Amino acid sequence: MRKINELLLSIAKWGLIIMIPFMTILTFVQVVLRYGFMAPLRWPEEMGRFLLVWISMLGSVYALREGLHVSISFLRDRLTGLLRYATTVVVHVSLLGFFLFCTYYGAIYAYSQWFRTTPAMEIPGAFPISAISVGCAIMFMIDLEIFIDELRGLHSRKNSPRE
Repeated sequence: MRKINELLLSIAKWGLIIMIPFMTILTFVQVVLRYGFMAPLRWPEEMGRFLLVWISMLGSVYALREGLHVSISFLRDRLTGLLRYATTVVVHVSLLGFFLFCTYYGAIYAYSQWFRTTPAMEIPGAFPISAISVGCAIMFMIDLEIFIDELRGLHSRKNSPRE
């Protein structure tokens, strides 16, 4: 699972490296065309919104892996023994359930939008919407790995003579 997650994280990272500058340049060009030449294009605004959704989801994947999301580790780190174990289990099971929920219903919604085309770019509406299910599926895999690692770490600490 770790190798798959490393591949998924690498794809997310490179996706961010490509999408963020592209969205920035695209937005800049659109502003120049709109206010400088009074000749805006329709598709850059739509593309910018789609890229923002994808960047948000892929950024969330990366932030989850790096531990950058707000969490209740403040509480968990002050607990010991069974309370710490229970807190870890509740948090990760809740997250995993949420990610599965979003993956499933995001995929259903994306599929329902397959034959609806976007107004400006005229691409299937499923492409921008699929960012939700793709991002949550990757976050599920990442959080499952983190959860297993934390349980192993808690278990080894629980059995150590220091506690």
